[in-house]
Amino acid sequence: MSKRKRNRKNKNETPVKPNVGSSAKTKRNMIIFVCILLAIAIITGATIGIVSAVKNALAFMYIEGVSIDKGVANYLASYYKAIYIASLRKELAEDNIEVYDTPEFWNSLANADSTYGDALSQFVTSLVQQTVAASKLFDDYTKLSNNDKQAIENACQEKLAYIAGGSKADFNGKTKKYGFNYSDFKAATEMLYKSWAARVKIFGNS
Repeated sequence: MSKRKRNRKNKNETPVKPNVGSSAKTKRNMIIFVCILLAIAIITGATIGIVSAVKNALAFMYIEGVSIDKGVANYLASYYKAIYIASLRKELAEDNIEVYDTPEFWNSLANADSTYGDALSQFVTSLVQQTVAASKLFDDYTKLSNNDKQAIENACQEKLAYIAGGSKADFNGKTKKYGFNYSDFKAATEMLYKSWAARVKIFGNS
């Protein structure tokens, strides 16, 4: 197996960094990006269920006063798993290797020592931990403004309308098999926003 393949796991563990801007448009675009993968997964019927290793590792997480329950962890894991799959498909396309969200694929070897499922578990767990830590850092230094809260609420309501016609009950019915509900989705969206905004709020745009 090539050196490029052996190093795949380290490359995939690099967090995705959205572009940072100070305008309301940039803020809104970021929140919509946080939500969009959920819409794609549900509307297209994509399988973004969580492999058991990831699900067990993230059933509950607590870092110095910031905790997430199983539902929020499940959404965050699904969110980062979708990012991982998209990145892996692009990378493996060079070798004509198809990426399927199936137990057979995740149990197949990525290199001599580990499977694609092992790499997925490490990638997702690391980024969920970073998200929780960054959210904690945000809360230590600042807080969401009324504009921030309204922007998050508006984006979540738009996705609720798009996915379930504005019905939380219908939304919950569609996401139940993924292990989260609308409240979990909204809490996770706020946490993802905080992890993005922490850099801007604390260090500035530059």
